[in-house]
Amino acid sequence: LPKNLEDEIKKVEGVKEVNRFIGRRLVLNINGEESTTYVVGYDPQTGIAKPFDMTDGTDQIQENEIVVDEDFARKNNLRLGDTLKMFDNDFTVRGLAAGGNAMVFQYSFITLSQAEKIFEMQNITNYFLVKGGTSEDIEKNIPGVEAFGKKKFVDHAQKLIDDNFLPIILIIMVIGFIVGMAVIGL
Repeated sequence: LPKNLEDEIKKVEGVKEVNRFIGRRLVLNINGEESTTYVVGYDPQTGIAKPFDMTDGTDQIQENEIVVDEDFARKNNLRLGDTLKMFDNDFTVRGLAAGGNAMVFQYSFITLSQAEKIFEMQNITNYFLVKGGTSEDIEKNIPGVEAFGKKKFVDHAQKLIDDNFLPIILIIMVIGFIVGMAVIGL
């Protein structure tokens, strides 16, 4: 979405606050192994899109610092003070957070300003996080924009899981059943 839509959204009746959400799924090379994380840019001053629940270190990060999910850290043998390379930048792990494990990948957090630069998103955003107003009013006042209230967002996320993740689980179960039957038949 174009960044300048923020001003239009702010004009919609009832809207109290509009914030950008910037993130990107990345595959990082850590100690010779590929590991997937979803990197979110957040503003440590406002706390918008911040890490869920800090378990160690700090979420008050600066440029070239990162907070990683504790499961991501455990899986990749990372500790506070370790360095991760993203694009041409080295990031020092300054915090560990819980609640960012999405099974397929875990969330990591860098500053919003640095996310804008390295993802080349100075003039665009993934989403806007809006407080106040209704999704219907936003869609009515800004043609071509699809707004999700909490329920619609949760339903949409559940549909993505149902359509993309559950079929994989079904295939694994069928393979497991076939292998189990073959073993029993021996």
